[in-house]
Amino acid sequence: MPSPRCAVLIGAAVMFMLGGCANPDLPPGVYDPAAATSEWHPPTQPPAPAVETQNPPGQSGQQVPSDVGATQPLLTQPALTQPPATQPASTEPASTEPASTQQTDQPALVLSPTSPAATSPAATSTSTTLEITPKSYNGHGDQVIQFDPISQRAVVTFTHNGSRNFAVTALDSSGAMQDLLVNTIGGYVGTRLIRPENNKTVAALKIEADGDWTAEMKPMSAARVWSGPHAEGRGDDVLRLDPPAQGLTVVQATHSGQRNFAVIAHGTSYLDLVINKIGNYSGEVQLPSGTAFVEIEADGDWSFTRN
Repeated sequence: MPSPRCAVLIGAAVMFMLGGCANPDLPPGVYDPAAATSEWHPPTQPPAPAVETQNPPGQSGQQVPSDVGATQPLLTQPALTQPPATQPASTEPASTEPASTQQTDQPALVLSPTSPAATSPAATSTSTTLEITPKSYNGHGDQVIQFDPISQRAVVTFTHNGSRNFAVTALDSSGAMQDLLVNTIGGYVGTRLIRPENNKTVAALKIEADGDWTAEMKPMSAARVWSGPHAEGRGDDVLRLDPPAQGLTVVQATHSGQRNFAVIAHGTSYLDLVINKIGNYSGEVQLPSGTAFVEIEADGDWSFTRN
């Protein structure tokens, strides 16, 4: 049987295990004999909150309280944002030196307004700006007549006493054909008009013939003059109107022949084919205002009467 002292100690241990005493003034775990028979209550002090640990992303092993993580963002290491080193812009002006580094003591050639190369006019023949001088040519058979190039209109009177083809072609300075002036068979007497075209000149007449021929070149001022109301003739001819046609000019024309009858009106900057018929003809036509010359192609007699 245990001694009284041991019994007291055993009783105190039992009470301690059952929850302590009922006296609030005593610390927990101390036996209070006065409260040995009262009901036991658990301590009123709240237990300490449990501490929960979690590892935020990217930071293994770091412990952060759960209640703190609910109200504060997790601290993360920002990415390196240091800008790359840049070379400061040079404050020196850009070099205006040309790409080539070759040095020269002579400046570039610049044509000044007084430079002969810039002001020298193109070489032109005075015969292209002055009225032509009358010239006469004659020959037999085929031949090419060459002369100073002319850019103005002129009249040429031809004769031929052969029995075969007689043709005359105007050529420019390059030898190209400018106009077919005459193309007939047998004998011929007539006057034709030379009219350079497309800013070109006439520099030669190519003659194809089987007999003797003549060619007399004259300026336009030497053409036959049509000064009154009436004019008449035979075969090819050129008439100069004095004065030129003005306003409404009506002409009565007749032709008695077998081949082509054509009348071409020439102004200062135009030409107009007013008649183009075969054989005999009788009718009225209008001459354009400003007509200064009339070119006629015919093989018979013709007449004109104007108002």
